[in-house]
Amino acid sequence: MPGWLTYENKFLGYSFSYPPEGTIGHHGTTEIPPENVTTRREYLAWEETVTPNNLCVGVGYKTGFVTVGPMDETLSLYASPCGITGIGDYTIENWEEDIMIDGRPYTAGGYRLYIWETDQLEEEFYILLDVNDSLRIDFGIHKIGATRSGQPEVSEQEFNEIREMLLQIVASFRFFPPQTGEG
Repeated sequence: MPGWLTYENKFLGYSFSYPPEGTIGHHGTTEIPPENVTTRREYLAWEETVTPNNLCVGVGYKTGFVTVGPMDETLSLYASPCGITGIGDYTIENWEEDIMIDGRPYTAGGYRLYIWETDQLEEEFYILLDVNDSLRIDFGIHKIGATRSGQPEVSEQEFNEIREMLLQIVASFRFFPPQTGEG
């Protein structure tokens, strides 16, 4: 997409594009830092010494998100939970949806979470397993739940626009041979 930025992860062998309003985040390690690590800057520097090259990466866009991490259990031991980790007390609607990434079809599990025993949609998310035989990609949008993070509830139109943007981010993934030893 013209004007979009590109994130590249050489260690896991992928890249993707995202709009300039998006924010990249790296999820931390399960390791406990030494007692002398007291500031955020010290923590990030320390984390780079124990986490192999940002195993869990996410991009946030408005009330939406895309996260990607390894399917390899050995590598995922280094990262904090990556992607969607729990559901809560909701009425859940689920389905499957076909998605194209780098010219290959993938099937995503789709889920809509409604506030328990109501028709109020709180969020919608998707899980893609074994993308390129090694990655898990999760993406979703918060509708009502966005208010928990200080953002206003999104309209149906904005919800659909965010969903379309997330699908474009996911479709932009490209894969290449991993380059271990480089970040």
